[in-house]
Amino acid sequence: MSLLHTMPLSETRLMSPFIPFFVRSGDKAARRPGDRRGATVVEMAVVMPVFFMLVFGLIEFSRAVMIQQTMTDAARAGCRRASLASCNESGVAEAAARDLLTQVVNDPAACNVAITPNGLSALEPGTEITTTVSTNFSDVSWLAPNFLDGVTISATATSLRE
Repeated sequence: MSLLHTMPLSETRLMSPFIPFFVRSGDKAARRPGDRRGATVVEMAVVMPVFFMLVFGLIEFSRAVMIQQTMTDAARAGCRRASLASCNESGVAEAAARDLLTQVVNDPAACNVAITPNGLSALEPGTEITTTVSTNFSDVSWLAPNFLDGVTISATATSLRE
């Protein structure tokens, strides 16, 4: 006869690898497994708001990075257009910048596009041209309009007139 056959049932439960040692035949949790339903609901009620805040915060910060990259591209496009010898008006360069902004911003008019110096037709080749694109993040936010209120996202590009 083996050692397991001579032991009482409570001791064989402690040695079995398939039954946890902390579950005994006299425990209430072993007899009624549905008693933990309330604990699961309470745990979920505590964890879910924190989880959703983290997810929505991640979405908002990802949106901010996406808008920053788009503004950088728009500033480059506007500056490139303004640096061409065939461009005599800053409005044409601003339109090139706003064209890229329409891809991610619902209202491109909420973005400020500034090209310096103002008079492009009188510029000589080699003159430095700077394009700045900026907006308030709360104007372009998807989820919470006041989440990053007061934060300005801007991008600047500089090139030489051809």
